[in-house]
Amino acid sequence: MKTTTVSKTAMVIGATGATGKALMSLLLNSDQFNKVIVVHYRPPPWHNHPQVNEVVMDFDQLV
Repeated sequence: MKTTTVSKTAMVIGATGATGKALMSLLLNSDQFNKVIVVHYRPPPWHNHPQVNEVVMDFDQLV
C-alpha cells in the first residue's frame, strides 16, 4: 500500500489570543501541516519552532 504525505501551509492571524493559541497547538502537532505562517504584532511563544514562519506587522500602519 502506497502512503502519500500531504504537506500543507497554514496562515494564522491572531495566533496569540485564546483561540489562536489553541489553533497553533493543533497545527504544530498535526502531521498534515509542514509550515505555519503567523502574522502578529507581538512575539508568540512558538517563534523558534522550525515549522513557524513569522510575519511581524505594525497594525497601526494599516490605517
